[in-house]
Amino acid sequence: MAKKAMSVKKSLAIFVPGITAVVAIMLALVIAATMFWQDISLWLYGRAQTTDAAVLEGGTALCENIVEEGIVLLKNEKDGKGKPALPLSKEEIAKVNVFGWAAFDWMTSAFGSGYSNTDLEKVKLFPALEKAGIEYNKDLADMYEKFYCDHTTVYNPVDDLEYRGGTSFGSEKIFTIHEPGTGFYTEAIKNSIIAHSDVALVVIGRTGSESKDLKLNQVKQEQKNKSTTNITVNDRHYLELATEEEEMLAVAKETCSKVIVILNTANTMEAGFIDDEKIDGALLVGITGLTGVNGLINVLRGEKQTPVPERDDNGNVKYNEDGTVIYKTDAAGNKLMETVKVSPSGRTADTYAYDILGTNPAMANYGAESNDGAINTYSNAKSDSDRYRAYIDYSEGIYVGYKWYETADKEGFWADKGGYDKVVQYPFGYGLSYSQFEWEVTGIKVNGKEQKNGELPQDGKIEVTVVVHNTGDYPSMDVVELYYTPEYISGGIEKAYVNLGAFAKTGVIAPGEADTVKLELTVQSMASYDCYDKNNNGHTGYELDGGKYQLRLMKNAHEEATMHRNSDTEAVIEYTVPVAGYKYDKDEKSGESVENRFTNKDGKGNDNTVDKADLDGSHESTPVKYLTRENFKNSYPQKQTTARTRTAEAEQISKAKKPTAEQLSYAGYGNITSMPEVVNSGLTVDDVRGVKTYDDEIWGQLTAQITAKELVKLISDGYFKTAALPSIEKSEYVDLDGPAGFNTRVTSSAPCKFVAYPTATLLAQTWDVNQAHAFGLSVGREASSMPGLKGWYAPGANIHRNPFGGRNGEYYSEDSLLSGAICAGTVLGAKQMGVYSYVKHFAVNDSEKNREGLFTFLTEQTLREIYLRPFEIMIKEGGGNALMTSMNRLGRVWSGANYGLMTEIVRNEWGFNGTAVTDWVNASDDYMPPYLGIWAGNDIWLSNGIGSLFNSLNNDPTATVIGRKVAHDVLWTLIDTENTAKAYDPNAAGAGSDGAEYDLTWIAYVVLVEVALAAGAGVMAYFLARNIIRNKKSAEASADGGDETDNG
Repeated sequence: MAKKAMSVKKSLAIFVPGITAVVAIMLALVIAATMFWQDISLWLYGRAQTTDAAVLEGGTALCENIVEEGIVLLKNEKDGKGKPALPLSKEEIAKVNVFGWAAFDWMTSAFGSGYSNTDLEKVKLFPALEKAGIEYNKDLADMYEKFYCDHTTVYNPVDDLEYRGGTSFGSEKIFTIHEPGTGFYTEAIKNSIIAHSDVALVVIGRTGSESKDLKLNQVKQEQKNKSTTNITVNDRHYLELATEEEEMLAVAKETCSKVIVILNTANTMEAGFIDDEKIDGALLVGITGLTGVNGLINVLRGEKQTPVPERDDNGNVKYNEDGTVIYKTDAAGNKLMETVKVSPSGRTADTYAYDILGTNPAMANYGAESNDGAINTYSNAKSDSDRYRAYIDYSEGIYVGYKWYETADKEGFWADKGGYDKVVQYPFGYGLSYSQFEWEVTGIKVNGKEQKNGELPQDGKIEVTVVVHNTGDYPSMDVVELYYTPEYISGGIEKAYVNLGAFAKTGVIAPGEADTVKLELTVQSMASYDCYDKNNNGHTGYELDGGKYQLRLMKNAHEEATMHRNSDTEAVIEYTVPVAGYKYDKDEKSGESVENRFTNKDGKGNDNTVDKADLDGSHESTPVKYLTRENFKNSYPQKQTTARTRTAEAEQISKAKKPTAEQLSYAGYGNITSMPEVVNSGLTVDDVRGVKTYDDEIWGQLTAQITAKELVKLISDGYFKTAALPSIEKSEYVDLDGPAGFNTRVTSSAPCKFVAYPTATLLAQTWDVNQAHAFGLSVGREASSMPGLKGWYAPGANIHRNPFGGRNGEYYSEDSLLSGAICAGTVLGAKQMGVYSYVKHFAVNDSEKNREGLFTFLTEQTLREIYLRPFEIMIKEGGGNALMTSMNRLGRVWSGANYGLMTEIVRNEWGFNGTAVTDWVNASDDYMPPYLGIWAGNDIWLSNGIGSLFNSLNNDPTATVIGRKVAHDVLWTLIDTENTAKAYDPNAAGAGSDGAEYDLTWIAYVVLVEVALAAGAGVMAYFLARNIIRNKKSAEASADGGDETDNG
């Protein structure tokens, strides 16, 4: 008897779910492989670590070049025979004594975001000396190592963070001074020093960190034998010498006839000890990166071995398509080497004052790390976190750095202290050379015509041509600095006495030769921002008062240049502006309207701006007062010893989470009541590659395809990436941190092969935009080592408001023009290699403690002229298309939710198109409100998107409409960068691709699984169909009188 067929009902119950499950699995695999192939590749095989050897070699060479150009020669005394202390002779440099625990702990990297973790070996000072064949005193070096090992519980001679005894941001251990005192310099050690060499290299080191500003005291290692206890000294601050360091210097001076001080620091120190007549030379080095310390060795010896570049018939260096230099080689392919002279050509990026606390007005409102009794939290907000109660006043106004010290000198403010020379040790822009220079002005043009004096036109463009003559006996580079002095009217618009207007760096000039540079600035660039209509002419905005305007060719911010005998022009060039002055209502580049965004439109009365941020604090319970040139003495900021109370309005505005109906309407988002329709036009991200304008109508068609759910993910899930948008086939792309080069400290435990470059301040000390551009190109080339790497959370363009800023090393300078120019060069270079730079921290993030939500008060003039200016230059001259907003508030409103900043100034006035990402935010936090932020112009949150923070965006019609603009911004940043890379070099990494290959081996296995599943589904379908047919036949047979048997 034949086997009875399975019933149709039972067949369906068994096979249909099975087939459905198999098909679902197959579809899931296809979707995963299509949408998440990058993530799967990275998860299975990790991130590629195949950085091209030539790229790494170029990056390490650049480290050394930056250090060579960025080192500032502070002092170089001559001996009795007229020979300068530096460079050291071959005999002198053969054997040296290296003093200072900081030499043992040589700083190659900053801490926090600025920390560079890499699997490439960082070169410290002692290994660099050994490599160079320089014999250092091992007895002295061993003493420092033994002291440290005996006095700490943590020791790792490779990693800076472990070296300092702590890996967390802002760790107290980072700032501990481990200098051994006099008792450790035994007679045996002293005799060893004397016997070894007459030359002492004395290293003084300091550093900074994210999340913590430098304190106004010192934490030192207790001197007892093998004690691991730290002690606190309150009568000295971190940026002056410890007593043990003074004792160490005394030993060096006692035992060595030539003493050279080396400052390995990211922060400006009180360096009066260098004035000692027994200190023969001094070098400001900075933090040197991976191999930069080799550049220091080259400067000390005054020469180096370097590959010989190929040159064309005109003597110009030849380059490969990716911008790397082509070098001459021998028959075996080895690079030909030559010996070239090396001279330091750096200039200070900050003012070095003898007494920081006693002469810098910003120190009165320094922040939470001060220990002098200053108050900086609202008295009636104690139940709130610091994100809603800490504040800081920029009471010094525009008088930051040299603009304060030089203007105060002009006004006679330093008379009580013995004059300027007793206050300022090294002015901004200061630096010596192994050679000497004279300048010859060969042309001064205004709008293309020669004009050495007279009245300047309102739209004037000034061009000064300077021939720099090397009158010394050493090949070197020089920096030409051009400052301007505007007309100042007492009681009127605040103005600094000197302001950097332009600068240029020469090439290497041989003795007796010359090089020509051109310096350009516009008349409008000399305008001051009058937010209060201080001159009562009915205008608020940028303007020039009528009167005298001087251009000054300067060695530094204080000293006029030495003019060449052939120059028919003096160092000071004088022009005039008509009595009525010049008013500027339009942005010089974009042509868009410029007006008060944080101050009442007429400069007076209540705050009627859209944000009501009360930027200048005039509506605080005690209005903020500011330093004024009209009376420096009576307006000099004083520390606050009585806390202010937070007003009810300030509390309401600072805690707002969504824009008001009035604010939505103001921004063009009023009366949106239904969810926008998703319209599929069949476009993908590939269809916009090559689109050249932000306003092209195709963007609207593309973003209309993106679902509301995708938009929320794009906004909320920006943790070191931009999220994928499957509806338009946009992949997920990687963003990495690292202002001194890419690092993966936050995102990965396995570092990639990225170069750790010198920090931003050292780069700024080069005063060389070409070096900045080379840095950007080099970082951009490295991006090809990681699949999908497109974005860089760098550079940092905040200002050195005072020397105690924890992240000063990540930022360039106290000056906005120098900062902006170096930043622009870096950003352009990276962009030309296919990498977009989220320049940070926008804006006014100049202190670290309590940075989250910090109420920051300053005038609109100060904001625009000092703190926004670097970002403005970066956008206009460097093509910047990405920003990282800061954690603090501008007045009462978080920076990323400030419409006046993020839309009216950045996007409207400056013409910025692109993406703004937040700094890091926990998704459970609420002081960076997403709805308010996207309304204002912030796009994505550096968050994992988990938590309740983003709930307000879900299924909200207005948020969805704004979300489409967010997508537009993010996509434009991607495409604009690709366009720039293609225009620079079609073969540049990242030009229209992910910039690296992914390992897709796993797809073959997916195909095999798909085939197996398809076969399984086919088998189940076969048995289902067979049973259905059999049951049908059985039914028919029954109807004909047969039985339900299988007759087959």
